[in-house]
Amino acid sequence: MQSKKIIIGAVVLLFLVQLSIPMCFTFAQNDLVIDQKTKERLAEQYGLEEPQPPASEQ
Repeated sequence: MQSKKIIIGAVVLLFLVQLSIPMCFTFAQNDLVIDQKTKERLAEQYGLEEPQPPASEQ
């Protein structure tokens, strides 16, 4: 009876993990939109520069 409870608990845990993976993946894929003032403040605070687009080789 004890092993049955452990197996059921493990199955429930694995099921919950499977449910959370798509949600985490979706959150990571969303592009974050910030306003221009915040973008400028962060760039100034951390000394960041806008990335330059790669030069196309012709």
